[in-house]
Amino acid sequence: MKDEIKAKWTKALRSGQYEQGQRYLNNNNKLCCLGVLCEIAFKEGFEIKRTFDSYRVGYGEEEHSRFLPYELSDSEDYKIGTRSCSRLMGMNDEGTSFEEIADYIDKMDLTKGQYL
Repeated sequence: MKDEIKAKWTKALRSGQYEQGQRYLNNNNKLCCLGVLCEIAFKEGFEIKRTFDSYRVGYGEEEHSRFLPYELSDSEDYKIGTRSCSRLMGMNDEGTSFEEIADYIDKMDLTKGQYL
């Protein structure tokens, strides 16, 4: 993941702009930490499809609502390793605050799932 994307992501997590939710990227405007990353990508002009049903937003061609879409996780700018992605999902769904998740992200090499 590019450093500037990582910085935008952690800033967004700390901003208070997003209400935290669990188990879905974006469910009724409550986002998990990875959903915040999807929204940043969309706002930054990354070509990612967003689909809406009555409550949830799906991202990418596969319309993922629970997992980071491949278009992001495989891109050079937004690349996150599987281990890091799983850890962040777990932290979010266990109730770790966005602030604490941002602190964790700051210390991680997200492509390798290791501390810097």
